[in-house]
Amino acid sequence: MRGLGAARTSALFARLPQEWLQPAHGTALPGGNLAYSADALREGARLWQEYQQALAEYLRMLSTAACNALDRLRDQLLGGAQVPDLRGLYDLWVDCGETAYGGMLAGAEFAACFARLVNALSAFKLHTRRMIDAGLDAMHLPTAQALGTMQEREAGMRRELRAARAR
Repeated sequence: MRGLGAARTSALFARLPQEWLQPAHGTALPGGNLAYSADALREGARLWQEYQQALAEYLRMLSTAACNALDRLRDQLLGGAQVPDLRGLYDLWVDCGETAYGGMLAGAEFAACFARLVNALSAFKLHTRRMIDAGLDAMHLPTAQALGTMQEREAGMRRELRAARAR
């Protein structure tokens, strides 16, 4: 079963006008650089869907752990656990939750799921950053890399100025 987010993403890209996916007269940006090509948009949509699927799997695992915690709490209460007051009930609930969540965290399935989630989000963010940088570069605006280089140079010049003033 696909997640709701993945279904929405598919529906959005299915409704995109074809002219958005095809460059007018062979270019999408000044200077002839096609930063937002149909392939780049499709790849972005694919990466977003992968992330949505990984997130749905992760949330299913969390939901299962929450259900397991409630089952443990129910079993404890029906098994005769002494709960003298609301604070005792809260403490029991926390213990059951920590046990269920800890069991989930210790499993290889969770580690693989979390790795897929992080990798999918990282891939989507990297793709998005590259698309934005390509668009900025095509419009002769500073990219994130250029801004980072300028900040490094500025910091170096500040260090040199401080050192010169100290002498």
